Amino acid sequence: DEGVAVRNLATYGPAVVCVDASTWKDYSGGIITSESGCSQKFLDVNHCVQAVGYAYTSSGGGSESENGSHDSGSQDDSGSRQGYWIVRNQWSSYWGMSGYAWVAMGENTCGILNDFVQAYA
Repeated sequence: DEGVAVRNLATYGPAVVCVDASTWKDYSGGIITSESGCSQKFLDVNHCVQAVGYAYTSSGGGSESENGSHDSGSQDDSGSRQGYWIVRNQWSSYWGMSGYAWVAMGENTCGILNDFVQAYA
């Protein structure tokens, strides 16, 4: 459940997530969506990364308006904003956006919710 994952990320911190990253090689910025060609299927998982936060674009598009790591959970999910996971990859700081990617929320993009693991005491 994506709502539970959002709350747990905000409460407990980063999570290890395993995804289908077969289309990520040439990623250089923006929000990765299901239209990128990656699979949502569990058996297509081929790479693990760290989900470190989430955010939303403004209704006008483009600009980041909230960081989920500090969100109280009272965001407006009316569909006027697109949510995305903030993901840290270990392929180097030259990949993506200084080593980070944005992965669209709401559609289990690249299977990001299939294997969402957190350790906490």
